[in-house]
Amino acid sequence: MIGIFPHFSNFPHFPHFSQLLNLLIKTMDLNLDTFKPLLHGTFVLPFQDIDDWELTLSEVNEMPDIPGQSRKRFSLVFHSANSEQYLQQATYLLKHEKIGDNHFFLVPLGPGPDGGFLYESVFT
Repeated sequence: MIGIFPHFSNFPHFPHFSQLLNLLIKTMDLNLDTFKPLLHGTFVLPFQDIDDWELTLSEVNEMPDIPGQSRKRFSLVFHSANSEQYLQQATYLLKHEKIGDNHFFLVPLGPGPDGGFLYESVFT
């Protein structure tokens, strides 16, 4: 099994602070209700040097509230059918036809029950 670390070509360049701020605001707009209808849908992880990967959204999990925190916490679990390679813990650009391009901090969880690999992204 080979670990893949995000190549810099997977990250957009931020020549201006306003672009970084817009990305942060877009991410803050994502919530549990954004992802529930996308369950079992496909997200594409683009690479320049290798073929794009497809990740399936296999779980959308609500997490317990923290007193004083206004945002509802949730996590997403993605499944990759690729059992030969896995992604290192890092931020990746994922594309979806309904919600567009978004960056997710993915943490590898380990092999999936039917092969492939599982990754989690937590929103707090």
